[in-house]
Amino acid sequence: MSRVQRVFGSALVAAFCLAGVGSNGDAPTADKPLLCATQPHGAGGLPLTLAQWSEGARMFDGLGDFHRPVSTNSPAAQAYFDQGMRFLWAFNHDEATRSFAKAAELDLQCAMCYWGVALTVGPNYNLPMMAEPRAAVAWEALQQAAQHAGRTTPVEQALIVALAQRYQGPQPLGPSNEGPVLIAYAQAMKTVAERFPADFDVQTLTAEAMMNIHAWKLWTLDGAPAPGTDAIVALLESVLAKDPRHPGANHYYIHAVEASPDPAKAVPAAERLCPPTSCSAWDGTKTRPKPTARASRRISLILR
Repeated sequence: MSRVQRVFGSALVAAFCLAGVGSNGDAPTADKPLLCATQPHGAGGLPLTLAQWSEGARMFDGLGDFHRPVSTNSPAAQAYFDQGMRFLWAFNHDEATRSFAKAAELDLQCAMCYWGVALTVGPNYNLPMMAEPRAAVAWEALQQAAQHAGRTTPVEQALIVALAQRYQGPQPLGPSNEGPVLIAYAQAMKTVAERFPADFDVQTLTAEAMMNIHAWKLWTLDGAPAPGTDAIVALLESVLAKDPRHPGANHYYIHAVEASPDPAKAVPAAERLCPPTSCSAWDGTKTRPKPTARASRRISLILR
């Protein structure tokens, strides 16, 4: 196996090991207001409400130090918001939703905490669809974010308005109806990116929105870029040129070029996420974990 394959593969292992982290911990207590009425969980134990998504949320170690200040007076809510963003960058969308929902429980007026729920419970690069239980939670969270947006900053308001383009109501999304809304959301995020060119999180979120239009189909089998792929790659390269350690930009860049004719372009990003001698998610503080069977299969498919 070549050095490129080893390093590139190890970075993907890091992402998927982080994405496989489970959680358990403190559930909401009776003296804390719930975000909505408690209901039985759905099929497969899928949470049906914002309150249920927050159950079991706890703080994890070893996820790096990413921080994005948001409009909240609660240090605990800010901490859970940051953790939600770290999980988002790592493609662990459900754990991100749990952290964002906990943040919203801790600050019922935190618009960006609700925004995080609506963003991560919806369609993503690994799950380009949204079942009915998720759609209901996404819609409720988006309404809460919009309701409290007046207390936020201009960039936060812009992110909330843009995300509204992805949801027309609490309807599920799938292959038959998600194309137009994913395109509308990506276009809205491009506008936000133009307004806030120095905000690297916004730029990275814009790249993600563009990637989701052609999830896992950014390149043809012949190595030709799908429509929009070149722009995605250029946007992420622009972020990394200015902020080489951005966790989301590094991770998304690997996925943006992994099926390209030159996946070795991702080696620097892979090494930043997963140094050769250690392999924590972003900061290299933990011993390299063994790849899971799922991660190993994906890596072999990508690199063969």
